[in-house]
Amino acid sequence: MLRRTRAMAQFNRAFPVMVMLAILIFGIGLALSIERTGNASRQRELARTANLISARIDDQIAVLRGVSALFRARPDISREEVQRYLATVRPDMRAPGMLGVGFAMAQRADDHAGAQAAIVANYDMRASVWPPTRQSIATPIVLLEPMTDLNRRALGFDMYGEANRRDAMDRAWTSGEAAATAMVQLVQSGVEPQPGFLVYVPLYGRAGTGIVHEGRAPLIGFIYAPYRVDDLLDRINALQGYSFRLSMPGEVGGAATHVVAQRGEAPFDARLFDVMVADQRWRLELKSDEHNPLIRASVLTLIASVLLALLLGGLLWVQARRLDAVERLSDERAARTRDKDLMLREMSHRMKNVLARVQAIARASARSAGSLDNFVHDFSGRLQAMGNALRLLSATDGQSADFRALIAAELDSVNAGGSQQVELAGPDLLLDERQSQALSLAIHELVTNSVKY
Repeated sequence: MLRRTRAMAQFNRAFPVMVMLAILIFGIGLALSIERTGNASRQRELARTANLISARIDDQIAVLRGVSALFRARPDISREEVQRYLATVRPDMRAPGMLGVGFAMAQRADDHAGAQAAIVANYDMRASVWPPTRQSIATPIVLLEPMTDLNRRALGFDMYGEANRRDAMDRAWTSGEAAATAMVQLVQSGVEPQPGFLVYVPLYGRAGTGIVHEGRAPLIGFIYAPYRVDDLLDRINALQGYSFRLSMPGEVGGAATHVVAQRGEAPFDARLFDVMVADQRWRLELKSDEHNPLIRASVLTLIASVLLALLLGGLLWVQARRLDAVERLSDERAARTRDKDLMLREMSHRMKNVLARVQAIARASARSAGSLDNFVHDFSGRLQAMGNALRLLSATDGQSADFRALIAAELDSVNAGGSQQVELAGPDLLLDERQSQALSLAIHELVTNSVKY
């Protein structure tokens, strides 16, 4: 019998700890679940943002293919017809970021007559094919719209003579698909050079027309678009609010990758994405500059779980001590059993009362709070008032609490305990547990409203 009594006493002492651990484990699990949900949501958001770059280039390649279809249908198409087509599809609105749409004519490097004649027909101006080349093929620019001052200086430029551009043209010529260059210095960079690149779509000729080279299909030229990287990224609004670092293939025969754009510090926890630009693979390190609200919610959940565990654990600890005292003072088995059952019922009743009060406080705080911060402030203050009552009750083993001490505790919580504006007068009054809990919340509301207003 004594052994069983001791086992029951040990269980009673361990029970509050087990309840606290159970609440803490539940709170930690819930916080981790919220955090994982927030991280997964942020990763999906980052992936969508990274995909916008590829989607933007794909939209612009579709514009290039449309111009290519015009040239295939009408080999002698005029500049005005190209302008009308671009005015219809509005690439500046549909896919902003590229400097223009152009046509580079394929021809033998020792015969510039066709390119010069095309420039005269399109722009009523004479332009030489430049610079000198050692290649057997030249692809001078004979059309580039819109015709701005920066684009005008590109007319006649032989892109096939430069290694990076030639590499992309050869890939497009061979595959029949769009191909992008590595990083290049654009002819129309102006006084503020930026890293740039170009995208080419090949324009094949019919049998007996175009240039034939190394067994590839007859080529009339390339429909192409030049880009300045910073301008392209600035036009992608979804990148606002993100720190990123963008790397693209370096020069042919040079570095494997080259950082061409960076905003903010590239942190160690930035997410890495592969971004396909035509047939080239870029690398984007991306991190949001905004805090994830779900991460904050997980922290608040964890704090609330700790507070609730401490509150219930303290109450259960008091009840367990009282139960131990009853068991030690009981001499007869029947009396010990009755006392134990009575204490368990009282403990269950009080737990329900505490949980009901906490639930009521949470609902009242949620109804009046206009934001999460206000909810945490109001909820914490009311829990503190409830804790003050429990603290005073625990001083007398839960029998009674001094009314004057209860009011003083609430005044101390707002630093008004020693204020000359506060005067306490009246007879001594002892409150039971129910009265202490109710009046502690009422006094808390009166004190906080007085301070606020």
